[in-house]
Amino acid sequence: MYLDAAIQEFITEGDYDLFFQSLEQVIKARMSISEFSQKTGITRAALYEMFKGERVPRLDTIGKLLKELGFSLHVA
Repeated sequence: MYLDAAIQEFITEGDYDLFFQSLEQVIKARMSISEFSQKTGITRAALYEMFKGERVPRLDTIGKLLKELGFSLHVA
């Protein structure tokens, strides 16, 4: 629910930073960033740039991140 709330905030308010900070916390609660990086094929550097708001990922990258965490993105 935490990540869902952050996604809703991102969609309604455009709060990119909150969404990716939340995503970072969810990832770290489940595994190391290095392990997640290996599973997704996204470099650690790119992940940290997203978490810091220095990089805006493409939609397919967001999909890959959410899929690895067992989430899906629905548009309603």
